[in-house]
Amino acid sequence: MKNYFLYATLLILCFVGIQSCQKEVVRNAPETNLKFNDETIENRNQNTFSWPQNLNGRLVFKDFNGFASTYQDLDIHLANDGSGLAQRKFDNEGRANRSYDAPIETVHNLLLNDYFVNPNDRYKPFLTDPVAMQLVNEYYEFQVGDVVVTYINNSELLLAPESNSRLINQIRALPKGGDFEASELPNDAVWASLENLEVELRGICGCNITVEQTDCCSVRVFGNCKNFIGKDGDGTVRIEFRPGLTATPIVFREVVNGNFSFTFDNLCDNSVYNPDSEFEVNIWAYADTDCIFGGTKEYFWQFQQNRSCDVSENDTGWGWESNLDRGMSHRTSNYSNYFTRFEAAEVFSKRWISTTIFGITFEGWFPVDAESLKASIDARRGTLACGFDSEEDEPNDCNDCAHRLARVNTGAFDNSPTTHCIGDVVGEFELWFFDPVTVPSFNILEAIGTVQYECCQ
Repeated sequence: MKNYFLYATLLILCFVGIQSCQKEVVRNAPETNLKFNDETIENRNQNTFSWPQNLNGRLVFKDFNGFASTYQDLDIHLANDGSGLAQRKFDNEGRANRSYDAPIETVHNLLLNDYFVNPNDRYKPFLTDPVAMQLVNEYYEFQVGDVVVTYINNSELLLAPESNSRLINQIRALPKGGDFEASELPNDAVWASLENLEVELRGICGCNITVEQTDCCSVRVFGNCKNFIGKDGDGTVRIEFRPGLTATPIVFREVVNGNFSFTFDNLCDNSVYNPDSEFEVNIWAYADTDCIFGGTKEYFWQFQQNRSCDVSENDTGWGWESNLDRGMSHRTSNYSNYFTRFEAAEVFSKRWISTTIFGITFEGWFPVDAESLKASIDARRGTLACGFDSEEDEPNDCNDCAHRLARVNTGAFDNSPTTHCIGDVVGEFELWFFDPVTVPSFNILEAIGTVQYECCQ
């Protein structure tokens, strides 16, 4: 039997200490002076982990290489040993393992320790990368040198000088998780994608540019130009459309300053950029900075109208299942990190606890070990031409634990585009627990999460 006196104590602590974690509250970012510790990313072994320093609730890395090294080490702890041994080191089967306990309140810890009364009010972050969740604070921030980096969705970031508290607070106030237009972003915040973060952190004058197909017939082009001191700078965006076998490109040109974005709707039969309704349109996008040393950045994308597969990153959102006094919060997703692409299924175990102390009743859903917990991921990947690419599945289970993650990837350092359609990414979840009436018999709580995609045919 569980120790209900311990639960009562936990309930009291939760009411005074954890409720503040249920909502994201925007606080002011203080002005600070940064001092580096040159030994922040050393002496890793299988039993301990040397975290970078904590400054104002953010992990601070000396440079991008230091960030990448820490990221890869944490990723290895998740990737090694399909039985979950590495993950037990990572979070000790859902309980705190001080060797791997970050010196800040991370998104992962907020999920792991989440307490709530109404499941609709539980903590449900948008971020799907489990390693990033271990490195960012409640505002989705980390710091590299004197630059604060913030995830605004799963593939895009905003960069701000650590000394500019006004700009940091503006970024914190942004609703996170969706797509953005340049006009929605604060001035002087550098807009970057995962793939060009390292370049943007160098802080030199220049531009970045990215092209993505947002639905069956639309394309978005976005990026940033900055001047020689890293603030909003002037530049020229040139986009060449070549429908079918067109020899002479149809050109879009625009002078920009700072962040920019352009959306081309109905490209399937656009009277300007695809007048003959060709199936394929080759798109070359260029960004030229006015800085003399900036050079030209380019990006190529092959648009296919009504593509019968989806190139985007998606997830099911946070699902909830409960039976008697047991519950589980779960999510299935596909996502990219800095090195490769993953499909993942993640689950957290909860238990409803109600007790009365001195005439006062305390109750809620708490993180409590399940007798057995399992997450499984089944993924089928397609090529950009929507043909079959590969298929993988991975189960991950444990006993007496409160968290499980199963994931598969396209291969180390392989971040080439993949596609999916409905039914291609499926997570399955099981939580086994003793029936409180008929112990020692078991009850089982089950759920399936199927990621939805926009496949146009």
